[in-house]
Amino acid sequence: MNQTYRNNRLFTKPASYGFRQYKPDAFGLSDQIGKKMGEFLKFAVPAILAVLAWWMKSVREHNTVGRAICAEILALLDIIKERDFLADLKNTEQYFRENPEAAAVSYNVPVADHYCRVYAGNIQNLGYLEPDQAELIVRFYQMVDSVVRDVSSGGRLAEGTSDPNDYKDTGRILQNAVMTASSLISLHNERAAEPWWRRCWRALSLLN
Repeated sequence: MNQTYRNNRLFTKPASYGFRQYKPDAFGLSDQIGKKMGEFLKFAVPAILAVLAWWMKSVREHNTVGRAICAEILALLDIIKERDFLADLKNTEQYFRENPEAAAVSYNVPVADHYCRVYAGNIQNLGYLEPDQAELIVRFYQMVDSVVRDVSSGGRLAEGTSDPNDYKDTGRILQNAVMTASSLISLHNERAAEPWWRRCWRALSLLN
């Protein structure tokens, strides 16, 4: 009997001593967490949308600036080829080398002031482009501008010269400009063929 009593005591459930077991919801923790989360989303969602809109705008500007300037450069290349300026400069150089006593001639090519209007209007946006692309663009326009000054009023070729080296220098600068433009167009086409996500990531990396 005593042994049975002792065994029963071993398995007897201890008294609760009047304490209640509370669940977390009893303190309103779920409501508090939900309220805090709602307040966070109230401010976070507009901020995220604003950043996303800014990022998309930057990517769009990056693509627009690059395409516009490359289109203008292609147009200038077409004009250079159609007018055959390189061959004409080389022939004039050769003529004065073979005829050193020939009288100086004026090599004047009228060039409109707005021949580079797209580039001039987007100088402040060159930062949206990749450094290698922006470098080629600036080099091209600087060399073309040098040629334009030579053949415009007040330039050494426009004022008249019989020095074959003057024609050689201008022709070499124009040739370098054409080569630079070809490199730029190849680079632009290569980047355009990349997957869209890589182009977006490249544009985003320029904003850092």
